[in-house]
Amino acid sequence: MAFYLYILGVLATGGLLAWNLYRRNRMSTEPSNDDSAAAIKFIGFGRTPYELIPDDRPPASDCYVKDGAGSSVATFESMSLSGDTLHIDHFALDGSLKGSGLGETVLRGFARLVAEQAPQINRITFDLYRVSEGSDIVKLAQARYALLKRIGAHSVFQRQPNEYRICVSGTWDKPHWSN
Repeated sequence: MAFYLYILGVLATGGLLAWNLYRRNRMSTEPSNDDSAAAIKFIGFGRTPYELIPDDRPPASDCYVKDGAGSSVATFESMSLSGDTLHIDHFALDGSLKGSGLGETVLRGFARLVAEQAPQINRITFDLYRVSEGSDIVKLAQARYALLKRIGAHSVFQRQPNEYRICVSGTWDKPHWSN
């Protein structure tokens, strides 16, 4: 009996390790040379690679995050630039990915893109308040709060401007983007 339990433990551990490697590779934010489903891509207007400060449209336009297969992963909307600060009013994972723990991966990948394209930007600020109809605003605010704390943002706080929303704000300084 002990032998069978041992074998079951080995198989379970191997399965968990394989799943973790699959998940990490699937959601890597590193560029993919073979254009496989392994990398997430930041896409702008017209399905072109995202440019934070493009020549042909306003800076900090909406950004859409796709996996290598073209499936939606996340969106960044209502962004603005002011001096050395990028402000984000809306960041959301695709509904099917909520609760998957990918928010940090996507935010860190986006921060790397910001650092490459606009090295003068030293901080990203957030005011996350949008909700979908039927959302549990308390649970959503708690998840947003935890995400901002996990990535190393400071001055993270919540305020409830009305009964339908809880806004989670925070400041994420450049030294913490790659942690």
